[in-house]
Amino acid sequence: MPATWTAAEPSLPALTFTYRFGAGIADALAFPVEGGVAVVSPPVSPPEASFAELEKHGKVRALIAPNAFHNRGLPGWKARYPDVPIFAPAQAIARLEKQTKLQGIRPLAEASKLLGDRVDLCDMPHYKTGEVLVRWRIEGGWAWYVTDVMFNTAELPKGPFGLFLKWTRSGPGLRRNPLNFLQVKDRPALYAWLVEQAEKTPPKLVLACHSASVTLADPLGGIRAALA
Repeated sequence: MPATWTAAEPSLPALTFTYRFGAGIADALAFPVEGGVAVVSPPVSPPEASFAELEKHGKVRALIAPNAFHNRGLPGWKARYPDVPIFAPAQAIARLEKQTKLQGIRPLAEASKLLGDRVDLCDMPHYKTGEVLVRWRIEGGWAWYVTDVMFNTAELPKGPFGLFLKWTRSGPGLRRNPLNFLQVKDRPALYAWLVEQAEKTPPKLVLACHSASVTLADPLGGIRAALA
């Protein structure tokens, strides 16, 4: 696993960094904001060289927790950048502050002045624990960065979990997270909302935090199929 920031979408540019948390793997996202860069889902224990590499693109101006569970990287990044604010969905803040022992985490809505109009951080509805949809315009459509709402698996894993994914039609390919009933208040309403968003901002490119990115030849059809 390369310990480096990669240009996952060059026009913005959007950078990703793959990191491990226990047995899991995730991709952090960094993108330009006023006076520097913002980091979504800050990596857990990244190598020292990765900070200098990121800072070549500008000062770190914001740390963003995309939901209540992506919190393990926050304390280390906040210790390194003590004056940089942390933003999160409003319904995620209480759990984040409890888990990280960090105070003063701000609602996502307060990040709008810093972000400008190039990137939209959408606080997704119908969640108990918060979830952010990050999106921006690219040639021929939009790019979406999603955290836990959808995964893109090339093949199903072996064993009981793979059978569970097959039984719930949650893979292979881009599919909804079959376990998000723990996080979501109303899954049909959430999925209907996501289809509406795909109609308004068709995602030609989907960067999935916990799996491979995917280019959709038919963005609206791809999202409908993922959520079916």
